[in-house]
Amino acid sequence: MKTGGRGKAGGVKLANGPDEAYEKASQILGMDIKGHTVHTVLIAQAVDIAAEYYLSFLLDRANRTFLSICSVQGGMEIEEVAHTSPDAVARIPVSPLTGVDTAEAAEIIAAGRIPAEAAEGAALLAERLWAMFTDEDATLVEVNPMALTEDGQVLAVDGKVTLDDNAAFRQEHARFADTSNTDPIEARANEKHLNYVKLDGEVGIIGAWSCPPWTWWPTRASRSAASSPPTSSTSAAARPPRSWPTAWRSSSPTRACATCS
Repeated sequence: MKTGGRGKAGGVKLANGPDEAYEKASQILGMDIKGHTVHTVLIAQAVDIAAEYYLSFLLDRANRTFLSICSVQGGMEIEEVAHTSPDAVARIPVSPLTGVDTAEAAEIIAAGRIPAEAAEGAALLAERLWAMFTDEDATLVEVNPMALTEDGQVLAVDGKVTLDDNAAFRQEHARFADTSNTDPIEARANEKHLNYVKLDGEVGIIGAWSCPPWTWWPTRASRSAASSPPTSSTSAAARPPRSWPTAWRSSSPTRACATCS
């Protein structure tokens, strides 16, 4: 199930033996989790967890760099931790030129206040996680929880990965596609390399890029009381080519999103 919040929704259950695993898998199959229907269940070996931590790497679009987030408080949503215990969340910029080596990984783990008994294993996991992040052209890799087991191992018990569609030409990301919960029209649009967004309305929008239609539509709607909300938006390209002059790409008086900047 490619969405977060599986545990809170009841999509993660512990079982003692094959019979109980079958029973609980039957309960999970068919569940609706954030609009996604469960069609398959992954069965994994249970882990005897002594402590739970958090670690991630992501693309920081606002600052145009990479960012690592590490926290001694894992096993829950990091947004909740940042809200209730902001000092427990460390945000460490990562240079795309130097990346994460052994020393940098140790600094990230230390900043996240991971205890000494887990620090070495967590640093090794951070190095490997960064390698996967860059090798697969991801925009997010998240391990939550990063667990310290009773026998002293540090394991990635659960995680989340977001891949950059712009790297599809050099990656095999299609092998991870889950079409079971994809809108049929969206699937057809993807086959033709179009960005399609389904909305609740009556008027379709077709634009050259993602931002101009969304910038234009509120202006159009405000001038006509009879204007209907959009039913869908389709764009033929995600952003202007990087070969175009930067001044031209940034000259729009209304910057709808960071993608076009």
